[in-house]
Amino acid sequence: MFTEVLILVMDAPPGTKGAMLDRDATFRRVPIKLVQQPTFIVCWDGKVYIDHIGPFGPSSSPGIFGRLADMVVAVYKSKGVAPIKKWVDYFLFL
Repeated sequence: MFTEVLILVMDAPPGTKGAMLDRDATFRRVPIKLVQQPTFIVCWDGKVYIDHIGPFGPSSSPGIFGRLADMVVAVYKSKGVAPIKKWVDYFLFL
């Protein structure tokens, strides 16, 4: 990843602008479909809670967010914003 970004920056034409986006709390904000909520529970302190968003830490969270991140990249590229590099919840736009 470092080498790929380095090459992008070195090959960028003069005047190229860049921006970086770090999605904080990425994995806590993945919504769960209403029909799936009754089976997505959290047990804590002897009580059972039904959750409406994917809490931080489930092993499936990186995969779920990866799909959302791929969609974000596809939308930006379709609008002519490129190149874009992403790694987990970090995006680099040039």
